[in-house]
Amino acid sequence: MSDSSPNGVSNGPKRTPVGTIPCPERSRLQEQLRAIEKELDELVAEQFAAFHANDQTRFWDLNKRLQPMREQQQTAEATLRKHIRSHRCQPLDAPMGSP
Repeated sequence: MSDSSPNGVSNGPKRTPVGTIPCPERSRLQEQLRAIEKELDELVAEQFAAFHANDQTRFWDLNKRLQPMREQQQTAEATLRKHIRSHRCQPLDAPMGSP
């Protein structure tokens, strides 16, 4: 399909607007990020409880587990941003035309 100007001259192929291509990879990356964030939330809640219970052993044990999870979160966010920029897509469950 081509766009035409009012004088009938073709402007080339019609481009798909940014964020209008349903994409299973974006959905997968978003779900991966959600899972990491859910686990982070749970660990932070456990650490908060350990802090209030004055359980220093548990607190520091959880702290050791949180650091790699934060790094995973940052990596997952960067991967998702890179994919969106390069692929110009939207998740499969988004309405067409939504960014």
